[in-house]
Parts: sequence; C-alpha cells; structure tokens
Amino acid sequence: MQNESYRLKNSGAQVLAAAVLDVFPGTLLVDGRATKPGFYYDFIFQFPFKEEFLVLIEEKMRKIVKEKREIKKLEMVPLSGSGYLKHKGQPLRAAVAERSDETLISLIQIGEHVDFQEFDFPEDTSFIGAFKLLQHEGVGAATRILGAAYATKEELKAALKQNMTFAPLDHKKLGEELKLFSPVDDQGHWMWLPKGETLRQMLLNLWKEECAKQNLQFISAPFPKPMPGTAQLCYIHGDSDGGEGMLNSRGYFIDQATGLKEPLQFILKLFKLCGIKKYRSVRGHFLIEDDLGREWPGPYVEKGVCSVFGPMERFVALMLEQNEGNIPFFLAPEQVRVIDLCGGSDDFICRLRTIGIRATVDTRDAQLKMRVREALLERIPYVVVIGAKELKTSSVAVRAYSAEEQTMPIDKLLDGLKLENQQRD
Repeated sequence: MQNESYRLKNSGAQVLAAAVLDVFPGTLLVDGRATKPGFYYDFIFQFPFKEEFLVLIEEKMRKIVKEKREIKKLEMVPLSGSGYLKHKGQPLRAAVAERSDETLISLIQIGEHVDFQEFDFPEDTSFIGAFKLLQHEGVGAATRILGAAYATKEELKAALKQNMTFAPLDHKKLGEELKLFSPVDDQGHWMWLPKGETLRQMLLNLWKEECAKQNLQFISAPFPKPMPGTAQLCYIHGDSDGGEGMLNSRGYFIDQATGLKEPLQFILKLFKLCGIKKYRSVRGHFLIEDDLGREWPGPYVEKGVCSVFGPMERFVALMLEQNEGNIPFFLAPEQVRVIDLCGGSDDFICRLRTIGIRATVDTRDAQLKMRVREALLERIPYVVVIGAKELKTSSVAVRAYSAEEQTMPIDKLLDGLKLENQQRD
C-alpha cells in the first residue's frame, strides 16, 4: 500500500497537471507521478516552454489547493476510459488506458483535468501540504516539470535548505558522464561506445557461460526463434518513438534461450550481481523500477523460453539508475585509471592486466587535480597516481571512488584488486 508521503506527492503531480491545463489549455499529458524526493509530470506544450511559466503554474496550483477542489474517482472498463480521455483531448493517456489488462481501470478528475491513474488519492486538493516547483527540463519531445511536496512548510523549507537533489537520476545523463552510450539520431536509436560495449559484453558473457554450462547451442537469426536446446542474441527494430531514451529504444538487443534450466534462479542471480533490487515478478515476467518509480518490462520466462535480460539497452539503463551510476567493480569497463607522472607505469600496468584488471593510463601533460577530477566524474572505481617518489618506494597513491586518497605498497593493492574482482556479492 502506498504511504502518505507518496500519496501526497502523487496528488501534487495531479494538481500540477490540472494547473497546467487551466493555464495552457490544449497541452498534452504524457505521464507524471511521485518520485523519492518529490514529483514530476511530463507535458507536450504547443509552444517553447519558458522558465517564467513555472511561477504562473505554481500560482494556479496554490489556487486549486486553496479551493479544495474535489478529486473524483471514476471506474470504467479500459475501452470506455480510453474513449473518455480522448474526448477530453488526451490521446496519449487514452492509449495507456486502452492497453490496460485490468477489468476496470481508475480515472481521476480535478475540474476539467482527467487522468488515468492506479494510485490512491485523497478526497480533495487541500490534502497537499507545502509544495514548490523547482525546474523544468526536456525529455524527448516533452517538457518535464519537477516539484517538491511535503506535509508542512517547515519540512519543505528544511529540505530546500539542505539543497536536496529533487531531479531524478537519468540514465541518459549517466551514460554520457560514464561514456557508455550516446544517441545516434532523434528516432530512438542508440550507440554503444567502447566502454558501453565492454560492459554489454561482460554481461553477455555471464549469460553465455551459463548457457554453455547447460550445453545449449548458439544460433543466429534475424528475429527471436525458439528452438529446443539453443540460445541466440537478436537485434530488434521496433516502432518506439524513443522518448524515454534507452528505456524505450527503437532498436535493441535481446537474448533468448529455449530449454535453459532454472532460469528464474539465474535471473535473480543476475539481479543480485548487477545491484538491481527494485523489481517484481508477475507470472514469470519481471518488471524493474526506474528512478522515477515507473515499472519497465525486463526478463521473462514463458513456456520453456526465457530472456534473462529482456531488451539489453533497457536492462543497462535500469541498472545504472538503480546503482546511481556506480557499476559493480567486476563489471566496470575501466576498473583502474593510472595517472603516470614520470613515464614509469609500464610494469605496473602489465601486472594489473596479468591479474585480469581492466586498466588505462593517463600520460597527458595536464594538472594532476584536473586528471583526478575527470576520472572521478567518470566514476572510475580506482585512480592510481605513480610518480618518481612512488617508484622509489614501490608504492602508489590510490583513491577509490567516494573515498580519501591513501598510499599503499603496490603488492598490497594488486592483491586487494584481484580479490575484489573475484567477488560477486
């Protein structure tokens, strides 16, 4: 059952939508709901959105809350609900309602605003306590408006004073920072960059090893084709608009195996290895949460056929958001970056690679602080600095991500890295 905090934030998202439609009639609703720190709603406006519009919308929200507008709950069959939303000029929400497999769906209505929502809502808008609109950003063709909501003004003031991060984590931004992937075009296609391709192959190797262990044979086909005792990886060209980045990529890789034993256990093992904790299973189909709390279809098991990742692009995007961009060490495309200050790192790099550590070396003639900062921004697990002093003492200056720098013997560091790379928990 949703707690009062999420109930309040979901209500905030709906009052935001009602206010936008009051101020800018004809705006299309895309989707909106509570997030961990606040709420958001995505809109498609008929004009370029400006920063000053936030003030107008927030003023309208306050008026709606003060008026204690009734929040009506309407139950309909999906087809009727979809028709009503179309009548209200909301074809995008109508399409979502029509796809529901429930016998009855719930619509909520605040004045002229109608939306398809599965959450519980209060009787009127006065339930919303203190709120503030914070920012807007582009999400594909839509504009996302983000806000914060708390039960009291004191709580809101304290949260804002602490400079809390209200914007959700976005895999697109994380992917850019970590140099994993980038958009190819504006049609929803994505490119795996060298680091991203390394990560993808590392994940696929886990699947291939399990398939080989069970004596499954690998085949190639232009589309998923179930054949007993086989496994395959296909690239699918879908019809998505790509509006949610890699979560809804138009083209994507997907694995499929027929006859894999105990696939559910292997999927759960993958989730644990990849740090995916927020998910649920519905009759063998896994739904994984993004940072906004939305659920996306992922791995599935059905009639002897399974996909342990689901769409690969989506799996990696969700893994990034749930791990806040911190990839588990054994999967990190670049595990160690060596900053060489004197041209004497060759032997150390060789020893790293001998024990299976993926390492790169930075020999640029640039400020040390800048080079360390760049590595930390890319979330490299370990940054190692080697200069003349370190070579004399057979030691290195090591900085783990989100930790203080320390000096340690090279042998001790190598032993620690080797052990960490073997750990899978």
